[in-house]
Amino acid sequence: MKKMNIITEYKVVFGIKKINNSNVKFMRSINPILDSIISDFRGIGNCDNLLGAIDSVLETGQQGGVIYPTLSLQVIRISFTTTKIYRDPAAFDLNINSNFVADYTLPTADFKEIVKLWRNFINGDNSFLTNM
Repeated sequence: MKKMNIITEYKVVFGIKKINNSNVKFMRSINPILDSIISDFRGIGNCDNLLGAIDSVLETGQQGGVIYPTLSLQVIRISFTTTKIYRDPAAFDLNINSNFVADYTLPTADFKEIVKLWRNFINGDNSFLTNM
């Protein structure tokens, strides 16, 4: 899916807020859980690591996918077709082999594009910046 379609479909908005004399970049979308998970990736290196994990699953079709914990202790489960976000790592740990329902699910290809857009934004691309 092309980036404009991702922007439109997920209603992605990037912005900068001034908090305690610091400029804080953020993303808003159709789901606050998606926004929250993306905000865990504040640096280019963090985004590159996540993109690497996504690519490893997409390129190899890795059976079972990858489980990726975030700085805020949320968990991302990346499979070839879907990416699932879990907000409660303790519940996820207890139910790793069951059908624990994710707090938010989206296609992995879409998640990858959103992460790429976010990486570009924190790297200085203000193409999709919304003034707040």
